[in-house]
Amino acid sequence: MSAVVAELNRRKIPRTLGTYAVAAFIGLQLLDATGEALLLSQWVKTLVALLVILGFPIVFLLAWVFQVSGTGIKRQTGGLLSPRQTAGLFTAMLILTGALGAGLFQYYGDLLSGGQLAPGNQLVAGGVSTAPENSIAVLPFDDLSPGGDQAHFSDGIAEEILNILAQVDGLRVAARTSSFALRDKKLNIKEIGRLLNVSKILEGSLRTSGNQIRLTAQLINVTDGYHIWSKTYDRELNDIFAIQDEIAKAISESLVESFDGISELRSPFASTDVLASQQAYNTARLHWWRRGPEELQLAIAKFGEAIKADPDFAPAYSGLADSWLLLSSYGNISPDEAITKAQPLISHALELNPQSAEAFASLGLARWQIGQHDAAESSLRRAIELNDSYVPAKLWLAGVIADQGRLPENRLILEEALEQDPLNELLNINLGSLYFQFGEYDLGMERLQEIHAIKPNSAMILRNMANWASNYGRMADAWTWSQQSVELSPNDPLALTAAAQAWMDLGDFGQAQKVLDQALEVAAENLGVEQTYYFFLMAQGRVDEMRRLIGSGEQLDANSEAQTTQIITDRFNRGMLAMIENKSELAEAYLSQARDAIPNLLPDSLAMNLLTLLAYVQIENGKVAAAQASLDQVDRLLVQVSNSGMKMPDLYYVRAGIWAMRGDQEKALEALEAAYELGFRHSWLIAVDFRLNSMRDLPRFQAVLENIEKDVAAAREQLELPVVAVL
Repeated sequence: MSAVVAELNRRKIPRTLGTYAVAAFIGLQLLDATGEALLLSQWVKTLVALLVILGFPIVFLLAWVFQVSGTGIKRQTGGLLSPRQTAGLFTAMLILTGALGAGLFQYYGDLLSGGQLAPGNQLVAGGVSTAPENSIAVLPFDDLSPGGDQAHFSDGIAEEILNILAQVDGLRVAARTSSFALRDKKLNIKEIGRLLNVSKILEGSLRTSGNQIRLTAQLINVTDGYHIWSKTYDRELNDIFAIQDEIAKAISESLVESFDGISELRSPFASTDVLASQQAYNTARLHWWRRGPEELQLAIAKFGEAIKADPDFAPAYSGLADSWLLLSSYGNISPDEAITKAQPLISHALELNPQSAEAFASLGLARWQIGQHDAAESSLRRAIELNDSYVPAKLWLAGVIADQGRLPENRLILEEALEQDPLNELLNINLGSLYFQFGEYDLGMERLQEIHAIKPNSAMILRNMANWASNYGRMADAWTWSQQSVELSPNDPLALTAAAQAWMDLGDFGQAQKVLDQALEVAAENLGVEQTYYFFLMAQGRVDEMRRLIGSGEQLDANSEAQTTQIITDRFNRGMLAMIENKSELAEAYLSQARDAIPNLLPDSLAMNLLTLLAYVQIENGKVAAAQASLDQVDRLLVQVSNSGMKMPDLYYVRAGIWAMRGDQEKALEALEAAYELGFRHSWLIAVDFRLNSMRDLPRFQAVLENIEKDVAAAREQLELPVVAVL
């Protein structure tokens, strides 16, 4: 043994391996800490970590064979060990370095196994709190008045306290949408603190007796549940707004004194000296976050009240603009009508306050909706720079970035916003969607079900669950959740289209027709409803009705930025109609116009489907080189999303079409089978998809269709629905 140690020391192997281990540890720590910030792809992290592990035996061998001296590098000579001892030493060292590699693999397992998808911000599961010390949530105050009719007053005080605290540098305040979501929830302080990721909770109550009110507030430490302080305020109920303002400021000042290292108030945001305007604005935002068409209409009315009470309150104009813009997705107005209504409101908000974060966020949303992604990102980043606490700006910035395939950055922004507003439905839905895009169905659904457990009456969460279940072939779940969503919000066009999609996947076009008729009745101007109905008609070959649905298109102006989305959709639909009618040259013209109308070709389903359909008609028209160029564009988009880690059934389905058009049926069938294995079950789409025509008679292609038909029958049996013929 002494000879072995002496030989190792002579060759300086312990020192060499030690130096390498320290360098490897530092390097991996830096990679772990900065990888996401530098937006490194997952494969880069994996490759570096694997190379570090493989480096240990290589360094050992190099140190054994070569010696570094003052005259340079030369081969080691001589030695104290016999060949048998040398073989034993090599075996032992390989086992040791293998163990070191395994240890690194375990320690840095997140780098090697897609750690960027590990669920964060768990909503239900227990765990150690990581809340910052200077963090607080303001819960809605309890109305304990005899008549129970002072909720508007008690809520107003809590909202005002929250607004004041949100302006304090160094203090992180849970957003209202999260803290007020726990109203009437039977949860203890520790559970509330964990859900909201805060170290302290402010709660209170209001009592009235004749013309007297008594308001009690308590600041509670989450860790041990003990009161830090408790104060009582007695007032005469004469000027309710003045009392609300006075008590809110008094409580806020006491709260600020309870924290260490926080400074004075920042410049106010989303605030006005007119309490009636502030109250109307807060109520409007409450409706606005819920996103349903009726909720957005209520938000519009309340934002109008805020403007009437204070015509110089810039954020109210921004909120009104946001509501009109969102109604083009959630309600019954067209995108160009929404832009037309929103633009003057945004301009006026910026005139009133050129430093309004809300106005810049609205400008970013408007630019995003007309496809100006770079301009939208610039506006949204300016909004965040002006007010880092304005969550809508982060929500929309994450969406703009996701559209461009920058998914790691998208996740960072969402998680930062969730630290401020952990129970926000839209933030959780978008983070769940990110998991789905990475092919992590269980993680994505866990995220949505956790927030649904807290907000069980949210139609928005349910329809998103239904949509992703449909994308991954969970047809029974998609049907169940879409039905529940429609029951909660029967006039929500997005809930209705989700239900129609579920019926189509189950092969019941009669039921899908009924749901779509209802959607058209409540939201005929909604572009999403129109597009779903168009594909519904196409799946059944109802060409005359497709033609009537898209109309003449004379109302569209190709030079209007506000109509960009409608123009792209119109040309895309006309191109598909021309394909069905065997008018390939006309189809190529329309699809080319749609492609040229897109400001930037992004790695999304619209661009990929558009380019592959264009390639198909270019092949039909004998333009092989042009078709190859179109397919090459799709390849580049697919590489971009693959490098981001995306792995969805739809992507494999697109690849199947590409390989089929290139004449490689083997790869096309492999891609189609992979799409099926991941959950692709849209047999109605396969039935009419031109891109797959070359494979329709092949046994493996027919086997995929037969498997889908069996899955549909099993889903219908699970739901106890009558058997129907599947397309």
